[in-house]
Amino acid sequence: MKKIVIPFTIIALLAACAAQPTAESTESTEPTYEAHKQASWLLGRWENKSDQGNLSEVWEKKNDSIYIGASYFEIGGDTVFSESIELIEKEGVLNYVVTIADAGQGPTAFKLTKSSDSELVFENPKHDFPQKITYNHKGDSVIAVISGKQQGKPHQETFAMKKVN
Repeated sequence: MKKIVIPFTIIALLAACAAQPTAESTESTEPTYEAHKQASWLLGRWENKSDQGNLSEVWEKKNDSIYIGASYFEIGGDTVFSESIELIEKEGVLNYVVTIADAGQGPTAFKLTKSSDSELVFENPKHDFPQKITYNHKGDSVIAVISGKQQGKPHQETFAMKKVN
C-alpha cells in the first residue's frame, strides 16, 4: 500500500503545483493598440469639393482595435464611387481592409509598412492596383495617395482633403 500512496502523492503534488497561476500568467496581457493610437488623427470627416465632384471620407472608432471608414465620390448628387474601409489591428499589426461597392470582389487587405504621427503607409504588392496607399496629415488637411503599377506602368492618384469636423 505504501508503494502506491507515495507515487500518487508525488503526482498529486506535481499536478497541484503545475495548476497554480504564476505571477507572469496573472499579469494583464491586454493589447495596447499602439498602431491605432498613431492613426487616431484620421478620425472625423474629410472632404474635397471641386468642379469635378465631391470627395468625402469619414472615419469613426468602432472599438479599440477597429476604425471604420467610408469613402465616396459624388457628381451632381449621385454617388458614382464608394468603398468601405476598416483599419483592423490584430496581434500588433494594423491592416487597411477595403471593400469597393459594386466591384464584385471581396475585401482587400493592405498591411501597415510605415507610420508616424503624420503618415500612414499601407502596402499589398500582390494587388492589381493600387499596391500602396499613403495618408499624409498636416493640420486640418490630409493627402491620400494611391500608387503602384497599373497595366505594367507606374501610376499614382492624389486626393487632397480638408477636415470638416
